[in-house]
Amino acid sequence: MSDTGGFINIGIVFSKEQSFNQSLYAVIDSFVSQGSNLIKLKFSENEEGTHWIEKQIINNKVTVDLSENYYPFITLSGNALGMNSNEIKLSPVTEKDFHGFLIDIKWDDMFPLPHNSDTVVSRTNKLIRFLIDSYKLTAYSYAIVGSELDIELSPEDFMDKISSENYFPLALVGDSSKVQIHRGSHHIDGITPQRKSIETINI
Repeated sequence: MSDTGGFINIGIVFSKEQSFNQSLYAVIDSFVSQGSNLIKLKFSENEEGTHWIEKQIINNKVTVDLSENYYPFITLSGNALGMNSNEIKLSPVTEKDFHGFLIDIKWDDMFPLPHNSDTVVSRTNKLIRFLIDSYKLTAYSYAIVGSELDIELSPEDFMDKISSENYFPLALVGDSSKVQIHRGSHHIDGITPQRKSIETINI
């Protein structure tokens, strides 16, 4: 398999009833508790994006209210995902009916050479474990993983789409004491085939 570049994305989505700040700190705590470190925060002070501020993060504490600034993102290490990278990017996404967090991971960091099916399966299993453990802390509505994904669906619309053929390579749906894992016909790299399936994990 060849290196296609780009990004692998994780989207973690919450309903509008859940507090944005509580969701943010729960996601951050999930990364930190599983081994990652927060490195820096960058945001614009105006909507035009002409005045950017960058702050180093000390002791994994975010002291800026991200909801009061424009286009914020946090850079963190990939330890929680089992990766040797200091360039994982976490960006909030806020919409009328939901909010969430988009995590960008460089393709080369997710799939170091040689890129083969064993590597893809191993990386996928680590992400599943991370997202199951994260659900225990965050109670997200759903999470998706794939190549060049974005967060576009409310939890309600997502449940309508999840039954569609091959809609997501990997999706996890939280349901109280259970997490349902949905696998599409291809792995998260968009190249490697996998068996389409649904699995329920008790937590």
